[in-house]
Amino acid sequence: MMNGDDELRQPSALNGADTASEPAETTGDEQEITLTFSYDPQVSLEELFGIGEETLFHAFDLALARVGVTESVEVSVLITTDEGIQTLNREYRGKDEPTDVLSFPLLDHPLVEAPDDQLWQPPDAEFVEIEDGEPAGSPRSFAADGATDAGEEDFADDFAEDADGDQSLKGMIVIMGDADDEESFADEPESWPTHLGDIAISRETALRQARQAGHSAAYEVAFLFVHGVLHLVGFDDHTDAGYQAMVAHQEAALAQAGVTRM
Repeated sequence: MMNGDDELRQPSALNGADTASEPAETTGDEQEITLTFSYDPQVSLEELFGIGEETLFHAFDLALARVGVTESVEVSVLITTDEGIQTLNREYRGKDEPTDVLSFPLLDHPLVEAPDDQLWQPPDAEFVEIEDGEPAGSPRSFAADGATDAGEEDFADDFAEDADGDQSLKGMIVIMGDADDEESFADEPESWPTHLGDIAISRETALRQARQAGHSAAYEVAFLFVHGVLHLVGFDDHTDAGYQAMVAHQEAALAQAGVTRM
């Protein structure tokens, strides 16, 4: 589904690194975070929602800091259409309808530490049956309504494959950093970042929900994005405690990133 292009990385702001466009010096002990954006059809966040990719990257960094994620991580984000997200929702969750955001964690266990009633639980070692008769296992998938199901195939595999003609995607990396540092990941497998998983956001639904809520499109897409990130690291909003925790983290991260409702 996705074609990757150039990849740059940026040290996390947790380490006091400069987030300007100039390359930053890094050390082996520093956290590096990578955010990959792809669009179907090709467009830009600024055109769609009036928000820059760097701002979402900053919100990503701040959300990770809030929940105590200090290791190097990467996430892939797809900005698609209602039709595109409905296809994903049907294939991976058995729900033939569009939604606003889908998250596909690749971890076997939550990365964050929080009360059990705020986190999704690791899948059983053996497959179990779900309503449609398909085996439930890893990876887990989440919609913004907190529902969770599992697909038999790895969603990340689709993100790494070329399109079949139905979709036209161009991978874009948004991080500011030193491209020469890429060799360090290739040479030292132990330093590779943890791939948390993938997030898909519907452009039409996000814009529609922003109008209905009376706040900016920028706030809506940023809110959905951070919601997706929190699912990837382990949070689940099935319970009231989980929902309240996620909303608090989302609102705090966006406030710190300077993303306002208007």
